[in-house]
Amino acid sequence: MNFEKLLSGKDFQYQTFVDLMLEKLEYHPGLTKLEMENQWAMFIENYILSLDKGAMLLHKCQKLIPTIIKQKSQQSPFKTVYILPMIEDNVALVKKYRKCFELFMNSDYLSFKTLNIHSLGQISLKDYFILQYYSTASCKRERQDGNLQIGISGTSSIGKSIIFEAPLLSSSHLYTAQQGVGRFVTSGKTIFLLNDIDLKAFFGSHDASMFKLICRTEPISTKVIGSVITVESIHVVYTSNARLFSHTFLPANGNNFGRQFPTSIQPTHSISKEDIGAFQNRFIELFCYKPPPIEITNYFPKNSTFQRIHLILGMYEIVLSILEKYTNSDFCSMMMPNYVFSCLFEYFKHFESMFPENSKEIKRRMIQSAKKCLDKNLFDVLVNRHLIINAQ
Repeated sequence: MNFEKLLSGKDFQYQTFVDLMLEKLEYHPGLTKLEMENQWAMFIENYILSLDKGAMLLHKCQKLIPTIIKQKSQQSPFKTVYILPMIEDNVALVKKYRKCFELFMNSDYLSFKTLNIHSLGQISLKDYFILQYYSTASCKRERQDGNLQIGISGTSSIGKSIIFEAPLLSSSHLYTAQQGVGRFVTSGKTIFLLNDIDLKAFFGSHDASMFKLICRTEPISTKVIGSVITVESIHVVYTSNARLFSHTFLPANGNNFGRQFPTSIQPTHSISKEDIGAFQNRFIELFCYKPPPIEITNYFPKNSTFQRIHLILGMYEIVLSILEKYTNSDFCSMMMPNYVFSCLFEYFKHFESMFPENSKEIKRRMIQSAKKCLDKNLFDVLVNRHLIINAQ
């Protein structure tokens, strides 16, 4: 098709002029981009003025000059250079994530807290946090699962962003406090991430009431343009420098005094004690008051960030070792082992392809642990669906 027919005679003359100017403009090494563009503008103006009736022509073509210069700049050596990303090997990143997570979790500067001890069953606070974090990263949330949601607090530069937030981003709907419709439209995402949130300001807002219901997977409505929709069941994770809970560290290394870190949220005329308690009943919070061992930085990605797959496979053996300590009677909610084993079975072939040397033993341990922790019907479904091995 001849698209030039779409141009009027006047348009065609303008385009011919632009092409002529682009051809005449030259590059001058040694000049900055700004100096070059100023020189081009002067050249175009002088060229037009040298023509018959140049002053009138310059008046008519004045608006074309920035367009000509912009087009020439895009063709010039001054254009932005896009480098090829240096992507690390996935196996290396999985190993790095595991090492980072282990070093962080074995730090002496961590505390775990929840007000809802009943939800833990017989699972330790630390184990519950790890299993729930893994469930959050890997599975879509089911209604009324009864699981606590995740909170991560602590000073800056402790690894919240690199270790915890980055792997969740691809599955997360990011919370914004700015008013407007559609803020709670999660569009198929499985995590509602309140990243680096100011807890004090959050508790004073109307959104706090919304999240109390979201954490319990109760149906709530939200406005979108022209209608109202129901927010789906979704995992909730917050990261913050502030603390939802008070944390206490016992004396260590000959020190006769422990360390106390009070909650950052205090009752006010707009924040009741009951509202604070309601949130403390729905979350388990990890608090880190000091950066973990410096060697953890040796395992940070060099030219990329950790992704969800690095978390799922990097924590694979960690969560399996935790599950081996428990039976189904230890869990308050059976959705916890359901989430975790569903992910372990789903991703076993990926794990096997990356780490074939010990996959047979991992497979045996996984099935043995699943027998102890899962309902028989669910166990049979997972084994048959994923064709692991004969479970006999």
